[in-house]
Amino acid sequence: MITTYPIYDAPINEAKEWVQRNAHGKYKENYENVNYDSGHLAMTIERTPDITCVATIFQRDWYPDGCVRIFNKWLATRKIGGTIGGVLSNRALQIATQQGHFAEMMGYKSFFISYHSYIPRFCNELTRRLTEETEWKWTHVPLVQVTSGKSKNSYQHVIYAGEGIEKLINRKIDLNSWRKLC
Repeated sequence: MITTYPIYDAPINEAKEWVQRNAHGKYKENYENVNYDSGHLAMTIERTPDITCVATIFQRDWYPDGCVRIFNKWLATRKIGGTIGGVLSNRALQIATQQGHFAEMMGYKSFFISYHSYIPRFCNELTRRLTEETEWKWTHVPLVQVTSGKSKNSYQHVIYAGEGIEKLINRKIDLNSWRKLC
């Protein structure tokens, strides 16, 4: 079962312990000391019956007014989900839909997902699938500055739905300029 909670009702300690136990891979350090601070507005948890996936809805001043990031701090076990080589599992579609509706209920007019800069083809396919299988029209913009830093990691692929996100997507950089960053 997939449930999205307002952050004040979410089982934060349980989720935090699960995330720290299950963090793996290249960006493991992003999850080892995860702190669900005031920027986290909601948390989505999948249980089968134990936790198998956690993702948050996140807001920061760097984002345009009325815009939030969904699939923030997304971590999922591989036991459940889509097929090998699949771009988007059924659970990811359910989470995207639930988080999109939750963001709208909170009064946000747009929301986005961001991915690291090295997977543009994946992002194109993900954008297509989200548009086909959710109620929103999604758009992919490569190499958008999603944090105030000036390193390569500050620029990611943004896949968004909604309006009023120009302040964010206008912070894009071309590939040659991005390559020159540290």
